[in-house]
Amino acid sequence: MVTSHPSLSFTVRLHIFGNFCVNYYVDNPFSTNVSLQYFRDATVAVAGTGFDTITMSLDNPFQATLISENSSPLGPVPKSKLCLPLFAFIPAVQDASVIRARHFNVKAECFNYILYHIPVFPDTPVYITTMFSRVTFSTASQEFMLTAEAGQCSTVGYGLEHTQFRVLFKPRLFFSSLPLITGKFIGFYGTTLSGCLMVVPTNSLLVSYLVHFLPV
Repeated sequence: MVTSHPSLSFTVRLHIFGNFCVNYYVDNPFSTNVSLQYFRDATVAVAGTGFDTITMSLDNPFQATLISENSSPLGPVPKSKLCLPLFAFIPAVQDASVIRARHFNVKAECFNYILYHIPVFPDTPVYITTMFSRVTFSTASQEFMLTAEAGQCSTVGYGLEHTQFRVLFKPRLFFSSLPLITGKFIGFYGTTLSGCLMVVPTNSLLVSYLVHFLPV
């Protein structure tokens, strides 16, 4: 499933491995988009009901259904049912080729610190610059440098040449919540579309968020 923000500055893919699910199967594979706001509201609403299992079905390219259930001696008891409207898929994002030979990881708590201190204006661009063993996050007025020596980041495949990505961290609330779901590092990869892929592993080894930043 891919979610997108109306600004189209990024899309998010929630990647769930098959063995995370019970009775997992795909009878008609397709990809689609769901509004980030709709998805967040739906998951918060379902979480508030208290449930043992949740079923997600992609009924068609225009609707997804979330059903939460509790177990009982007589079988599963439905707790809630929510329908999410889906929108046209963006093929260019889905087909983006990730450059795996070079990537860097940033400590989650460092990322959270940077988000807290950069300007809150939604259209403030953030420049992420990588070189050898350091990663720098900067805006027009601030700069935050992370180093491998301090255990704040790690880099793979980067030399003395600078590599820079320009991203927009909006909506801020969404990105501020990402460090809360992982106690690990957040990874960044370049793509052949000149964009950037951000990988956020969760506390489950079977689920991760893939955030595609489009070139801006």
